[in-house]
Amino acid sequence: MISETHSNKTQTLKKIHTKLFHYLCTSEVLMTNELLAPEIKNTLDMLNEKQNGDVCKSLPIDDELNFDESEENDPFQKIMERVGNHGRFQLIYNIIFILALAAAGSMVYMNIILALDIPQHWCTVPGQGLTNYSLDEWRHITLPTQVDNRGASKFSSCEMYDRNFTETSNWQHWNKTKSNVTECQHGWSYDLTWYDSTIASKENWVCSKDLYVTNVFVVGRVTEVIGSFVLGQMGDIYGRRVIYYISIAFCALGRSFSIITTNLYWVFLFWTGLTGLAVNSLFQAPQIVGMEISREQDRSRIAIYQSCGWSIGTSLMPLLFWWIRDWVIFMWLTTIPTAIILIFYKYVIESPRWLISKQRYGKAITQFKKIAKINGRQFDLTEKELAAMYTKRKDDEVTYGMASLFSGWHLTRNTIIMGFSWCVVAVSYFTLVLFSTRMGGNPFLNFLLQSVVEIPAYVLGRYMGDTLGRRFTNSSTFLLSFVACIPLIVLAAGGIGALFLPETLHKKLPDTMEEARNFGKHDKFFSLPKAPPKVKKPQTLEEVRLNQT
Repeated sequence: MISETHSNKTQTLKKIHTKLFHYLCTSEVLMTNELLAPEIKNTLDMLNEKQNGDVCKSLPIDDELNFDESEENDPFQKIMERVGNHGRFQLIYNIIFILALAAAGSMVYMNIILALDIPQHWCTVPGQGLTNYSLDEWRHITLPTQVDNRGASKFSSCEMYDRNFTETSNWQHWNKTKSNVTECQHGWSYDLTWYDSTIASKENWVCSKDLYVTNVFVVGRVTEVIGSFVLGQMGDIYGRRVIYYISIAFCALGRSFSIITTNLYWVFLFWTGLTGLAVNSLFQAPQIVGMEISREQDRSRIAIYQSCGWSIGTSLMPLLFWWIRDWVIFMWLTTIPTAIILIFYKYVIESPRWLISKQRYGKAITQFKKIAKINGRQFDLTEKELAAMYTKRKDDEVTYGMASLFSGWHLTRNTIIMGFSWCVVAVSYFTLVLFSTRMGGNPFLNFLLQSVVEIPAYVLGRYMGDTLGRRFTNSSTFLLSFVACIPLIVLAAGGIGALFLPETLHKKLPDTMEEARNFGKHDKFFSLPKAPPKVKKPQTLEEVRLNQT
């Protein structure tokens, strides 16, 4: 026993010497022999050779030099090695709660985008059945035309000619004029090329109600942000497992009630917002636990599991809607799988690390034993032994929830950068996804291609992250996205450049080169064009005669 204690002290002293010498070699701090214990005076004597660099260059680079105090203060990873941090339990957990849940969660999260798609539409005008006109000919007669944002002429989606066409008999004398244009009086007709129905076409959320669809997405994004803060904080207080069940319930119930309340817009908006409230924690809570109970080198693999699960779900979803064509059945089939994940409750565990942080050592031992049993390991650590391991640690620093992320300049900077980066990625990604269904051609194929192309990007991202590091990979992908968006930015070097052109409203256009060189030269940049004052022209003799009584 005495020799064992002496050996431990020797090893500890050796680590202290190594770390101290490394510190002295890499710092400019001057210390005196009188301030330190006699055991390390030899180390200080070697400091005099620091200027020559000989001793510092000979400093061994080994595991002792990379000794991390956090490993000694936190034995969690050592415990997980005894339990099994790369076994059958981790494999099952990752497949069910990381990959499969991500696939189901992505469908319950994104199905609303396809279900709210607005097909091409136009005013329904009665009377076509009384004629032998085709649909295109009938629309040409009864609907005005307008120019879209691409400069192409198309039939108006929200206006019709104000006339009772069921009583029109002499079509040759029918005169289409702008003066008799009105809003749709008899509802709308929808293009059935891709959809039999969507929420927008069922409830006629078009024209004067087209903001209804936009409001749904806005509410969803706002509640996502709120849910990330609220449920994230609740996870730190009440545990990850509670938040997991809350997220499942909110997402499944929110989407289910959304399906049956589309005729009550504000109720529909509430249930849609409830889904958004929990959608982020639906992915985050299981992933946090999965990374805590796994090896460090498996963390990138867990991220790949979740990312691929997301792409699998978003790839299956458009194919399913393309086949079904009806939004109600589609919404049910993409919502139910999230609730089905609940049948795997046997493998739902609370975070052992969180339980230890709350000093609930008995519950932590229960979770460890559950993992060890499935991994085929023997685990005989008792609650008292676990408590003793952590009571010897130095007191934990007091934290204040989310505010702790801003408890220092370095941490504040990192928090702001990560938050801003996430906002940029989210806005860019969802903008592409939302517009994928609004582009020309097959909306399902557009959405599918948008999802499938992500899978090789995940593989490449993991390879770069594991070889070049996360920091360089993150930065380089941001720069690559910037280069890809340069054409859009050029359209914006166009929008800014147009501000420096001269105003032409209410002005005589130049006729000569001299006039062109001076045209708008003295205009103020921050000014709006003003109409010239009206000058009352004298009446002609004819106008005087006509105005006489």
